[in-house]
Amino acid sequence: MRERIGLDGTWRFWPDLNEELDDPTYVSPEQRTSVLGAPRAVTVPGAWQAQFDDLQLWAGTAWYERGFDVPSRWDGRLVRICFGAVEYSCTVWINGELVGEHEGGYLPFCLDVSPALVLGGSNIVTVKVLDVGPESPASSPFPFDQVPHGKQSWYGPIGGLWQSVHLEASAHDFIERVAVHGDPASGAARIETSLRLRNFDGSVTCSIMSPDGHDTYHASAPVQSGGNSFDIGVPGAQTWDVDSPNLYKVDVQLHDAGRRVDSANDTFGFRSIAAEDGALLLNGTPLYVLGALDQDYYLGSIYTPPSDDLLRGQFLKAKELGLNLLRCHIKVPDPRYLYWADQLGLLVWTELPNWNTLTEDSKRRGRETLAGLIERDFNHPSIIIWTVINEGWGVDLPNQREHRQWTGETFRWMKALDPTRLVVDNSACPPNFHIESDINDYHLYKAMPDHKDEWTAWTAAWAADPASTYSPHGDAVRRGGEPMVLSEFGNWGLPDNANLVDELGDYPWWFDTGREHSGGIVEPRGVEDRWLEWGMDEVFGTYKEFVTHSQDAQFDAMKFEIEDMRRRQDIVGYVVTEFTDLHWECNGLLDMARTPKSYHHRFKQINDLDVTFALCPPVHGLRSGERFTAEVIVSHYSNADLDACRVRWVINELDLSGARDGPRTLPGGHVARLGSIDFGVPAIGAPVRAQLHLWLEDRWGKIINCNSHELLLWPERSAPGSARLWARGEIGLALEEVGWSVEDDPDGAEVAVIQAWDDEVEKWVAAGGRALLLAGGEDALPEGRALGVQRRAGSMWEGDWAQGMGWLRPALTEGLALRPRVDFSFDGLTPEQVVVGYAPADNRNVLAGFYVGWVRSTVATVGAFSHGSGGGILCTLPLAQAYGGDPLATELTHRLIQLLCGPDFSPTKRL
Repeated sequence: MRERIGLDGTWRFWPDLNEELDDPTYVSPEQRTSVLGAPRAVTVPGAWQAQFDDLQLWAGTAWYERGFDVPSRWDGRLVRICFGAVEYSCTVWINGELVGEHEGGYLPFCLDVSPALVLGGSNIVTVKVLDVGPESPASSPFPFDQVPHGKQSWYGPIGGLWQSVHLEASAHDFIERVAVHGDPASGAARIETSLRLRNFDGSVTCSIMSPDGHDTYHASAPVQSGGNSFDIGVPGAQTWDVDSPNLYKVDVQLHDAGRRVDSANDTFGFRSIAAEDGALLLNGTPLYVLGALDQDYYLGSIYTPPSDDLLRGQFLKAKELGLNLLRCHIKVPDPRYLYWADQLGLLVWTELPNWNTLTEDSKRRGRETLAGLIERDFNHPSIIIWTVINEGWGVDLPNQREHRQWTGETFRWMKALDPTRLVVDNSACPPNFHIESDINDYHLYKAMPDHKDEWTAWTAAWAADPASTYSPHGDAVRRGGEPMVLSEFGNWGLPDNANLVDELGDYPWWFDTGREHSGGIVEPRGVEDRWLEWGMDEVFGTYKEFVTHSQDAQFDAMKFEIEDMRRRQDIVGYVVTEFTDLHWECNGLLDMARTPKSYHHRFKQINDLDVTFALCPPVHGLRSGERFTAEVIVSHYSNADLDACRVRWVINELDLSGARDGPRTLPGGHVARLGSIDFGVPAIGAPVRAQLHLWLEDRWGKIINCNSHELLLWPERSAPGSARLWARGEIGLALEEVGWSVEDDPDGAEVAVIQAWDDEVEKWVAAGGRALLLAGGEDALPEGRALGVQRRAGSMWEGDWAQGMGWLRPALTEGLALRPRVDFSFDGLTPEQVVVGYAPADNRNVLAGFYVGWVRSTVATVGAFSHGSGGGILCTLPLAQAYGGDPLATELTHRLIQLLCGPDFSPTKRL
């Protein structure tokens, strides 16, 4: 029978930083030490970048070595050294004798070391590793652009023995592979064995054991050349799914004359996945994908999971969040990752790591990796989807017909290789698309609430025209009815840095990375200093409170996006970006230390198989006496009986409540519209932030889901202030209609309300006047000033990916039931322009601001300035356009006028 000796632990390690040992043959440890210096101690498994400060971003050649003993009883047996994965290529010697080479950084391989071993004594294994990275020379035998590397181009190279290593002794006749597919429909398991035989004429026995261990099913047959196949019926087979991850055990044995020669075992599940008529079917039942993208990186160890406890713990947190799927993103996961997904009931969408340039070599390497993935991971019921290409990385689909042809051919090749799973050709985003795919998936990122209307317009258009995400070149192959899944979307929520520091209080090394992305706005280093320099402690209090606001803003954005998708029958799932933060990319549901964010226990309210919500109007838009109307939606994908369900609602702040009844029959996989909540806003004396609570009940009164929506309600409009205003055009008419005293010329006016700065205004302000400049465009201020107005669209402040957050000083929010952050109360009132020219030293002049990424490129959206003997406030919030009709726009305009009229208005920033 097989025996193993583990080789994990401490190895000797020589990095060849200057490529001084370029001899392809074996180099003795004495020579290595002479040229490269004394060896370091490195831990296997683990990437060297995670273990040495000076190697964090280094790729090149390194030597590993360690000793081991082999028992004499292994004499006459086949002994192989087995590597889980080595990044990227390696050469292996035993006792100085070459035993093999390997290329490819993600898959396991074994080498026969029997002839080179000293039995009953000490041995030495030496591994020379070549790791290629983004900075590797073009002359490398394995050009980085042409090898599968995934996010190593973003977050740095990964090198070395990053998965486990062991020795294994077996008979020379052995079982190479066991592949099992459990079919829930037939209740039969198909077992295919691959056998490595010399002259063997014995038999193969296969056994299946039930999840509880009580029942066993057997089959046996004489060995066949190459391997045997068995179909074993399992009466009453229990399916594997996310709620009941029933795992069967399979054991295959080789027998010769009644003697067991070899055995291999694994687990599998009876699980089916299909795409039919716009639906995903898990074991024949409609599945709504509640997914998160998981880049499978770890704080401290980068690529290698630090422990089984961490994997188990993070997957339990995923289930707490309501997730049923992780999209393991352009990285081949450690086998332990899939083990725990199988055990705990978590679906996995697995992807091929991308390269940059499509060549014959990259094509070959890509298909070899895909085939190896299927060979290694076929038995895992958790895996339901394979992806070939992500976002067109490594191919040019818009411009190269040959690339489109290869992508479609590879999709079909994958389907033939594994017909038990779904395949995505290219997980698409603009400007690329699908060629042929089991799933019509797409990616969309929008800043919220800034680009909320763009989001809803896109999802509505996509649902109405599914073909819009396929090739426009006439070469798309569609069945029609491919399930639609938004497989990437997300928003940023900064982590609490206290969770990321080491035992010495130092920040991770990657706090100094990111400057090459998005104009440097994602580089973390100094984030707390920048926060203080801009005076945000006077806005949020502590940095921890600020982080909570950032994470709450992330939740609010995802809540809107998810509810918009759940209202649409045609969209049957989503994958939020992402499960955990990755270095500076902080859009995770957990931070990189797997610490929950502020909304952890609220997220399942919106991320569940059954959800209810109301399609609310803008949350800032109603005054006393006006009517509130919101349609109630129920999206039902669980196996719960929701026939004749009911949604109850209450607004405690207004002492209002009611209920909406669902249809008599509501099958799973459907979206129901239950009519509208409708009421008149009662009289209130001050602005109030109210909560509309909803809960979904089945017909027996059991609560299935709870949700809530925030409403910012206003009292009836009162008389404005008594200041005399100078204003022109439409804004002047609007101010006058509301009740202000508006003058046609500046004589006698206290405040000018303008939308553009001209010579007349400049002279009046310089002489001591005060102006509110409601900028409607970049031309609101003439060039050559210390301050300027700049469009967000097309700039770093657009904020759709490395998102930021707007904030307001207490002078603007006090008494208006506003938060210190710009939230969905500002739906329709977020600025299309920002004010540039303020520095941190000017922060007291910034009444409202906006940052992106890690509190970088901070600008004003409302800022005070001085000019001559007077001054003003420059505002890019679109208040002028909404003034009078929109309560928040109206009240903020009044507040700005009040500030200008106040005795404490003394800005220091010169215009």
